[in-house]
Amino acid sequence: MTSPERISPPPESLIASTYPNATLLDAYAIPIPENNQLPIEILAQITLGHPSLWFKTLIRIRDTIATLARLKTTHNIRQHAQSTLNGAIDFFPILNRTDNELIFGEDDTHLTFRLSLLRQPDRLIATTVVHCKNRTGRIYLTVIRPFHHLVVFTKLKNASRIISS
Repeated sequence: MTSPERISPPPESLIASTYPNATLLDAYAIPIPENNQLPIEILAQITLGHPSLWFKTLIRIRDTIATLARLKTTHNIRQHAQSTLNGAIDFFPILNRTDNELIFGEDDTHLTFRLSLLRQPDRLIATTVVHCKNRTGRIYLTVIRPFHHLVVFTKLKNASRIISS
């Protein structure tokens, strides 16, 4: 198992056009064994599915604040995503897919969020792009930014453990 490595966002990602002027832009990578031929959908399920108790607790806190601020809750996002043809993994709506990349995202009144999971021959890259639309978005991002890094790092580290076993 290898810890996720912070890298430059991949220029070949489907969301590369959203990198300029992003309020938050980061990318982390974990190695994939060369003999591992899991499809991107399975890699995404390993990475994003089955959230831990501490992550569920963070989401409940986030949803309480979102309700007070009249923003979409994860319940709202999940319901909408499950009613579309693209579906979702947990509450992350799938917006686009190729054989090697899944794009997740949500647009709300306060920000636009995109997550790419990109499979390269020897690694899996998670790239996050957020564009704040207003003051509420900037405040929200300031509050969740430290948790974002912890969540991405932990989810990728857990995925690395599963993929390498």
